[in-house]
Amino acid sequence: MIDSENLASENVDRKKLLRRDDDGVYIPVSDDFTIAKLQRSIRNASKRSLDTFYGYAQSNDWEYFGTLTFSDEIVDRYDVDATKALYSEFQRWCKRKSPDMKMLAVPEWHRKEIDGKRALHLHFLASNIRFTLVPARNSKTGAYLYGNFGEPLFNIQDWKNGYSSLAIIPPDNNYARVANYMKKYITKNMNIGYNAKRFYHTHNLLFKNKFILHYASYDELENDISALGLEKIKEDNIRIVYRRLHKDE
Repeated sequence: MIDSENLASENVDRKKLLRRDDDGVYIPVSDDFTIAKLQRSIRNASKRSLDTFYGYAQSNDWEYFGTLTFSDEIVDRYDVDATKALYSEFQRWCKRKSPDMKMLAVPEWHRKEIDGKRALHLHFLASNIRFTLVPARNSKTGAYLYGNFGEPLFNIQDWKNGYSSLAIIPPDNNYARVANYMKKYITKNMNIGYNAKRFYHTHNLLFKNKFILHYASYDELENDISALGLEKIKEDNIRIVYRRLHKDE
């Protein structure tokens, strides 16, 4: 069990160290700026984001897991602000259609580079909304497509800004497994940009101070222990207790 209240209460400096000038270049806010301070700020921000993401992902019931891509004919899909604005429009449309809709989305860079740049797409969890769906098919063979857990995939006709895929999460599915799967995107590719949000969410999500995570392997647990900056403080025959200890750096 991880106590997110203890994690979130870490005494860290959250002041911005850089700002954009008129040319869009980041420059130091104060004269005492150092690379070490910037690295520590980014590291702490990454840990806080992971803590908060876990809380939202584990504390809500989800009906859908989906992916949204951006067409370069509609938006500069390499631009974080432009793609975020387009996604925000879609989220507002969803809220107008279904005021109780819940959504938690993580932006990720494409693996493939084009002219030295990688485009953005989004993975999301959603509930309390009914999308207009059609079965997803392979564009070459016409065969129906299925997700990582063997579930049929659908295209979201309501998303007009690029390709989409969506899986319906069975009510008896392991939500922890789904959240852990989505968590991979926020831990492996968190460098979206300085001071950029690492995930987006509606404001009606539940958040619990304590939650239980399930892991398929000990390696996954070790990766999260490292990512969260946890240290072992107690071990017996029943449990191992980890906690993030504040250290002056």
